[in-house]
Amino acid sequence: ENVQLYDELRRAKRHVDAIIEHMADGLIVLDRGHRVVSVNPAAEEMLGLRAAEVAGWSPASGASDPRFEPLLRICQPHLPDTECLRHPALLDAEEPAAPPEVVVDTPQPRVLRVLSSPIEDADEGEIGEIRLLHDVTREHELEQMQRDFISTVSHELRTPLFSIKGFVELILKGKVPDPQVQREFLGRVIDQANHLSAIVSDLLDTSRLESGSMELSRTMLNLAEVASEVVRRLESVASDRDVTIEFQAAPGLPPVSGDARRLAQVVTNLVGNAIKFSPPGGTVQVRCQAQAGEVTLSVADQGPGIPPEAIPRLFSKFYQVDSSATRRAGGTGLGLYISRRIIEAHGGRIAVESQLGRGSVFWFSIPLQAKEG
Repeated sequence: ENVQLYDELRRAKRHVDAIIEHMADGLIVLDRGHRVVSVNPAAEEMLGLRAAEVAGWSPASGASDPRFEPLLRICQPHLPDTECLRHPALLDAEEPAAPPEVVVDTPQPRVLRVLSSPIEDADEGEIGEIRLLHDVTREHELEQMQRDFISTVSHELRTPLFSIKGFVELILKGKVPDPQVQREFLGRVIDQANHLSAIVSDLLDTSRLESGSMELSRTMLNLAEVASEVVRRLESVASDRDVTIEFQAAPGLPPVSGDARRLAQVVTNLVGNAIKFSPPGGTVQVRCQAQAGEVTLSVADQGPGIPPEAIPRLFSKFYQVDSSATRRAGGTGLGLYISRRIIEAHGGRIAVESQLGRGSVFWFSIPLQAKEG
């Protein structure tokens, strides 16, 4: 019977050890003296410290090694909100206080939310504490991106509204008697109204994508014909900025299954961005070709290029490259996100290749045999 009980305890311990080892959150176990008893692999990775380095360490040891400075804050006695892992119903407060957060450089800065709870023994009472480390870096990034997005959209909406209001007021007050100038002003009003419409469309498309309600109206189409029509419509915009668009399509392109309007939206976004970021006298090259079972469209510009660290997040919602060129060009930061979601819904791929000072090449591909995205 004792042997059976021992085996059961050993299996239970292995089970618990396996759970702790494979947890996504970091776990640090402290004894009564706040000495580190053990850390799991996730905590090692988050802190950039090996278990052997921290075993037996305590806040009393100090942090002469700067790598231990985050651990000093995490393992301090009387950590605020030390009972935040207990059920809220057991707390005196109506609502638990927000858990403390620690910034760690390992090597990229990350924000760790620190949760704490006592380890209690039926006979000896409190024998130690655990610290649970939850990586909230992405949450902070999203919150910052949303704040930036709200600020950007507010500016993007306010600017054309002021322009429309100003032009219309001048005409209504009779301060622009010349019919030719009136027509010019009304043309600018239409341009600004179209800009507002595009912003609202981006917001609506984002909402549809988030709710899963955007549906594709697929037909067999020639991607080069879709792109050619977009280029034709944007030639006047490019001309106004002294930018030339070169379009080239390989002959005999096979048709693909796709939503012509949504694919045109993607091409418009990519070519429009290329025009905005190209210098006066620059050229935007649009190419369409078939290769390896898919049709690919690429848009190359001669703009300032994109910093390497920005590329992984370029197609994320709300994200905009933090540069003077981006601020001058304006936009909501939703266009590339919407484009990515549309292309993925077609079973395709979208990416960018860029070098600072040498421009960028955005491309997407649609498979000949359509896959549901």
